[in-house]
Amino acid sequence: MKNLFNIRFVSAVVFLALLAGCATTNLYQNKKAAKRLAFMFRINDAISSDPQFPETLKELRPRLEDVGQDVFSQCKCADGKMREFIYVRGFFSSNDGDLAFLFSPAEMDAKKVIVVYLDSTIKVLSREEAAEERKKSYAYIENMHIK
Repeated sequence: MKNLFNIRFVSAVVFLALLAGCATTNLYQNKKAAKRLAFMFRINDAISSDPQFPETLKELRPRLEDVGQDVFSQCKCADGKMREFIYVRGFFSSNDGDLAFLFSPAEMDAKKVIVVYLDSTIKVLSREEAAEERKKSYAYIENMHIK
């Protein structure tokens, strides 16, 4: 009886470890996707005469295809679906690097959010911390357009 309990316990631990490993792998892959997307914005900045970032992520795609860059990154969510990163529009390439402009979608993880900053820094934050970064970015954009 004790052996049967041990086998079930070990099986449960292995199963949970596999689930955690899968979540870690998705987080790692999504951080790489976020980094690629940040890099695509840098390429766009180098080839564009307009210092403002595109209005939408969809506008970025043809600009990059024109110079042979067809990589467009999405986020793999917990349900297995690929979704676009949330994009805060209105920034210029010359804005402060400590402002966030890309966020992983809510469906990616119940507790974590991947945040991409204008200087291409990638951070994994709690939902609360990411919400504060998003508020800070939107407030900056709003203030920038008021001036």
